[in-house]
Amino acid sequence: MLVTEIEKVSKNKRNIFIDNKFAFVLYKGELKYYEIEIGKELNNNRYKEIINRTLYKRAQNRALYLLTAREYTEKELSARLCQNRYPEEVIEKVVIFLKEYHYLDDLSYTRQFIRAYGKRKSAKQITEQLYHKGIAKDTVRKVMGQEEVNDTEAILKLAKKKVKRAEELDMQKESRLIRYLFRKGFHYEDICQCICRLKNNDIDENDEFD
Repeated sequence: MLVTEIEKVSKNKRNIFIDNKFAFVLYKGELKYYEIEIGKELNNNRYKEIINRTLYKRAQNRALYLLTAREYTEKELSARLCQNRYPEEVIEKVVIFLKEYHYLDDLSYTRQFIRAYGKRKSAKQITEQLYHKGIAKDTVRKVMGQEEVNDTEAILKLAKKKVKRAEELDMQKESRLIRYLFRKGFHYEDICQCICRLKNNDIDENDEFD
């Protein structure tokens, strides 16, 4: 493996290119420690030490720091580490470690996500968002079957944000409301049933239209 380029990123960071391809980022002091220079061969043992010792530990600490702020899916966290320019083999090792110690758990993430949004978003919208976050379809189906996703309650909550008083829901406003809720992923039949309830005041009398 031939070091073909060392590119300055900041005062202390350098991009290292091996055989004309980006390999990883190191600090200036690490260049000296590993004796990395342009035109110099990097043997396999030294390369493995960089990957398995220096970069793995750094990526692990970065991942744990990110997870202190919020939960991530496996796909999301991998993408963040990729943005930080960690090699794919390092990211894979970090993900394995995080899953082993349950710092990263797509099943738990899915369950918490559905509990948080099950009464505020449609089942379709929740499903699509989870797929986008990289959650496997089998995992989404499994948890959706276990957790309560109340489309009716979600429709009523959204509708009440759009309508101040039930008696003001004329034909034009009703049509706009139906289109708005349909775009949110709710079924047309459920939307119509909920709007009928609103028009007939067939809701909790303590609810407010604000």
